[in-house]
Amino acid sequence: MMFAGTVVSIVAILALTFGTAVFVAAEFSLTALDRSTVDANARGGASRDRFIQRAHRRLSFQLSGAQLGISITTLATGYLTEPLVGELPHPALTTIGISDRMSDAITVFLALVVVTSLSMVFGELVPKYLAVARPLRTARAVVLPQWLFSALFTPAIRLTNGAANWIMRQLGIEPAEELRSRAPHRSWCRWCAPRLAAARSTTRPHR
Repeated sequence: MMFAGTVVSIVAILALTFGTAVFVAAEFSLTALDRSTVDANARGGASRDRFIQRAHRRLSFQLSGAQLGISITTLATGYLTEPLVGELPHPALTTIGISDRMSDAITVFLALVVVTSLSMVFGELVPKYLAVARPLRTARAVVLPQWLFSALFTPAIRLTNGAANWIMRQLGIEPAEELRSRAPHRSWCRWCAPRLAAARSTTRPHR
């Protein structure tokens, strides 16, 4: 029975680490993609490319969803790893005369080392390098689970986004996604203003 529970815990830890990798890959691949490339691929008609376009248009929301997913999977990995790692060294530590309190401290330290190593190497570094090297292929692989997770946790993401945007405004900084939505209007005004002035000068009656 104990062996079966250990196997289940190990499988769950591996699955959670894989989930962390998916969210990290989504975060870096969506950030690395250029808007023109995304739009051009979406016009090709592939469903995954259209999902990438939708995610890219709400980039701040999707990045917040990825961060939330990373936090949840990492915390859950630590929660499962601590008792699993603690079962292994604790009897050996008590056998050589180390007190229970010291054994517990060593066990917690070992659990932190294991969780950090798993999350850093397999959950963060490997998917990050992959996403930076091949952003489009990576985005196509992870956009659907990223999109579904963000849709499922929309209330939590909106709450955290709202809090972050409020803090940014208090610091006198406009949130980037809102600023991006206004940029085309400003560029259009810069383009049309001199032309309107020229048109008015040509239509002004001569005295």
